[in-house]
Amino acid sequence: MTTPADSDNPVAASPLSGVAAKGIIGNARVIVFDALQPPEDIGEDGALLLGEGVTNPDGTYSLSLQTTEDTSDYLAIGVYFEGATMICDAPSGCFDGVSFGEPMTLGESEEALFAIFPKPVPGEAAVANLNVFTHLQLFRMLGYAFEEQIDNDETDTPITLRPEHFTPAAEFVSNAFGLETDSFHTVPYVDPTQPIGSSNLDAIKMGLLSAGYFEAEIQAQISQEGEAANLDEVLSDIGVNFLLPNILLDLNEIDEDNNPRTVSLEDIFEAAQQTAELNTANNNSLSLAIDFLTEQNALIDTLNFSARLEADGSYPEERRPVEEEPDLDLDVDPDPIPDPYPIPDPDPVSDTESTANETCQPTLSPNATDEIVLLSGYEGSANSSVAVTSLNRETDVSRVRIEPGETPLYIIASTYEDMIWSIEGDVNRVAGFVAVNGQFSNFQGVGVVGLPQEKVDFIANGCMPYFTTTSSRAASAAQSKFERIFQRPSDHILSSYTLNSIAIPSGEIISQAARNEIEASAIAAGQSHVTADNGITFNIESQTEFADKTQLFRFTVEGLATVPLSEVVSLNPVETYDVFPQEAGLVQLLSSGKIEFQGRDNSYAHSYFIHETFPRFPAGLTGAHSVNFILGNGVEMPSGDIGHSRVYSEDTGECLKGRC
Repeated sequence: MTTPADSDNPVAASPLSGVAAKGIIGNARVIVFDALQPPEDIGEDGALLLGEGVTNPDGTYSLSLQTTEDTSDYLAIGVYFEGATMICDAPSGCFDGVSFGEPMTLGESEEALFAIFPKPVPGEAAVANLNVFTHLQLFRMLGYAFEEQIDNDETDTPITLRPEHFTPAAEFVSNAFGLETDSFHTVPYVDPTQPIGSSNLDAIKMGLLSAGYFEAEIQAQISQEGEAANLDEVLSDIGVNFLLPNILLDLNEIDEDNNPRTVSLEDIFEAAQQTAELNTANNNSLSLAIDFLTEQNALIDTLNFSARLEADGSYPEERRPVEEEPDLDLDVDPDPIPDPYPIPDPDPVSDTESTANETCQPTLSPNATDEIVLLSGYEGSANSSVAVTSLNRETDVSRVRIEPGETPLYIIASTYEDMIWSIEGDVNRVAGFVAVNGQFSNFQGVGVVGLPQEKVDFIANGCMPYFTTTSSRAASAAQSKFERIFQRPSDHILSSYTLNSIAIPSGEIISQAARNEIEASAIAAGQSHVTADNGITFNIESQTEFADKTQLFRFTVEGLATVPLSEVVSLNPVETYDVFPQEAGLVQLLSSGKIEFQGRDNSYAHSYFIHETFPRFPAGLTGAHSVNFILGNGVEMPSGDIGHSRVYSEDTGECLKGRC
């Protein structure tokens, strides 16, 4: 390393430290240089550097930063991947058999991760963390500078960073990901491969989204290059989408005619949610981060495929066009999209609002003594054995435990997934239960078990869009709407991403430890299920037999719920699944011998060999639930919706069905 030296311009030293993480990057060379006047030979021995060091195995580093009065106001720090180690935080794993949370060697990669930060006061300690978001900020700064060069017809000159772009670039990245911070280099690193105990919400979001970004890049590489996909290409692509985002960044993935796949903002958020599902922590901050990811992804999902971020990185107003109602028997995924959340209007009720309120007015109305409860979430705690809309769509079960009490309860409940509400406990306390139909206009279905028909009512899907946090716009809209309808405020508003046996009216959710204890006792007693007091049985026999073959209990904490068909109160005919949805269906097919678990394939998805055909693919094999099937020679292709999964030929290896 060569440091600046001038007798008339003395060198001032400052201690600089931080963490380098994509996942955690250990044993990596760290260099610091002038961001606005960079040396031509960055990274080479003898370059004019302001500091140099090596990261520890946990990604931390510390070095002496040496600046002069001539040093620019902004510095750059880079950590080089060559010869370094990194913890794989992609939820489906990294290449060469490296699984989530495992270390890997980056070998001869020439790529680096960068951060830009203001020059500290000489002698004062400074922090400069390196992460995906500092890297994106750098690329956005380069993009701004390049756009100015285009405007000035100066594209033949090298791109140089401009200090006035530092803040706009940070704000752009913050807006794109819905983050509250603009100082990415000062946010502490949260490792999503370890149980998260941090209460720093932005740090948790950034850790999960960083892993999601990596996963999206890996999947794009696999889609584009197949067996030739490699980690170096993935590392080199990180950040490029933010160089010229109006050209390079998709908001939604275009499902049709988009092969090979590219990275989209939607992909990143979906993969971040998948990462969160792998984390074993259970605390309020992580729950809030999961709620945020879910709502942000739902908002992104409403945008047109061709929509682009605004100049400040915020989302545009364009929404997807209304699609024609799909045939329920089609093999393709209709991929319906929920309507955007309505924003509460403080103005007096208009004629349009009055009509909407009348449409959402339940037949059952609360009495003056009833406590009104608004309940919402994303999904239930188990796969259902019966379908409330179509056998090609998954239905969940959510357990609602009515706590003992004297005051009658009037409950309005909505979720994102098609749902059967299992009402348990002091059910006599329920004066009325209003179930909001499924969130999609093409699929109107919901069911209730545990209450007589006269206590159950149904309203349209647009009357209360789901919410997973009580502070969200959707929650505020629901409160405002039903306050107008009933002419009094609601008494309780409760929500959770996964409605795991939620108690009403306290909102408490049974802990995983308590659930494990219940299931362990049942297994020890030779029981294969736990039965609720309304007759629904929650099957646990697959907890050990198929845990590593289907991930059933990772996605649904209570596995499969066997629902008594005759007990379901619903507006629609309710059908028993011939093949259960999602991972419960995979368990069913494995136990019957129709499919065989093959482990993880080269895309790191769970893979299954089809020995014998079956009526339909399990519904809901989309997103993180996606798997791969190999269709045996001479075996008839099953029907149904394959979702985002794929079916390959045993003979040729050709992709026959799904996202080929």
